[in-house]
Amino acid sequence: MLGFISSSGFITILAPLEVFKFMLTTAFYLAFSFSINNSFDARSDALQKEKAEKNPVAMGRNGFKEGILFSSCLAVTGLSLTYFWFRSGFSIYLLLIILSLAYSAPPFRFKSMPLMDLISHGLFFGAFLYFYGVSASSGATFQTVLISISIFIYSVILELRNHLDDFQVDLSSGTRTTVCWLGYEKSLTVLKVLLIFHWLCISAVSVFIYPGMIILTLFFTVLFTLAGLSGMRFNRYLRLADICTCILYVLILIREFNTTIFQPGGNS
Repeated sequence: MLGFISSSGFITILAPLEVFKFMLTTAFYLAFSFSINNSFDARSDALQKEKAEKNPVAMGRNGFKEGILFSSCLAVTGLSLTYFWFRSGFSIYLLLIILSLAYSAPPFRFKSMPLMDLISHGLFFGAFLYFYGVSASSGATFQTVLISISIFIYSVILELRNHLDDFQVDLSSGTRTTVCWLGYEKSLTVLKVLLIFHWLCISAVSVFIYPGMIILTLFFTVLFTLAGLSGMRFNRYLRLADICTCILYVLILIREFNTTIFQPGGNS
C-alpha cells in the first residue's frame, strides 16, 4: 500500500473503490505466495508444531494436489483482476507471481539456494511489491527508486531473521538456506551489517524526500546507538528496528501524500 497511496495521492480520498481494488489484487497475490509455499513446505513444516498448525497441507487437512490447484486459482484470479483494473502494473504483478512460484517450487526453489533465498525475497516480498503499487497508480520516480532500495534491504533482513530462527529445523530437513550455508554465527554477523546498511539507507531516503525529518533521523540514530551499547537483548533490538522503520515509512508516506495533494497541478 505504501507505493500505491503515496503515488496516487488525492485519489485515495476521491476514489476509495480504487484502493479496494488494489487491496484485493494484492490480497490474491499474498494468498498465492503463502499457499504455494505451504504446499511445498509441508514436509519441513510438519517438523515444527507452530508452523504445522498454520499449514493445512502439513496437517493433512488438504492434499498436495489440492494445495497446488487452490494456489493456481488464486494466481489466475489475481492476474485477471490486475489485467482489467491495473493494466499498467500487470507486468510487475506477473513477475511477482513468477518469482513467488520460483521461490517455493522446484526446479528453482530459490529458498533452498544460498543468497538467492535472500535476493528473491527482497524482490518479490519487497522492492517489486512496492513497485506494483507505484506502477498501478502512476509511475516510478527517483524518490520511489530510493524507497524501493530501502524496502529491498529490509525485506532481506526479515528473511535472514526468519532463517536464523529456523536454523535447526532447516538443517534437519535438508533445506540449504544462506544461514545453513554460512553457519549461524557468520549469518548473525551479516544480519548486523545489513541492519547498519538498512539504517543508513532509510535515513538517506527520509532526509532526501523530507529534509525536515533529519532531526527525527538523528534521534533514531542515537537511539539505536545507545540501545546497542546498553547491551539490549538482540531480539528486542530487532523489534525496536521494526518500530522505527515503520514510523519513518509512515512519515515518508504522509510527506509524499501531502506533496501530491498540494503541489501546483499535482494529480490533476
